[in-house]
Amino acid sequence: FYVFTSNDDFIERNESCFRELGDVKFITVKNGFKDPESTLWLMSKFRYYIITNSSFYWWAAFLSNEDKKVVHVSKNFLNQDIFMQDWVLF
Repeated sequence: FYVFTSNDDFIERNESCFRELGDVKFITVKNGFKDPESTLWLMSKFRYYIITNSSFYWWAAFLSNEDKKVVHVSKNFLNQDIFMQDWVLF
């Protein structure tokens, strides 16, 4: 799993919860989440996405060229009209 966040404090407070998932890589401001272009490029290379209310994460999922990508999107997203038909709300 790769967890991208600009909230280093959240990861530091909750890191043990994520560790239960197995091999987790945290991409934070302190650890590689500095350059928006390269971060967006990297994020667009995945097959599975769980995204929250963020246009940055939306673009990463949207730009992914993976044939069988799976995107789960928060129901709290402000504009649900922009979701692709095959994206799953949670």
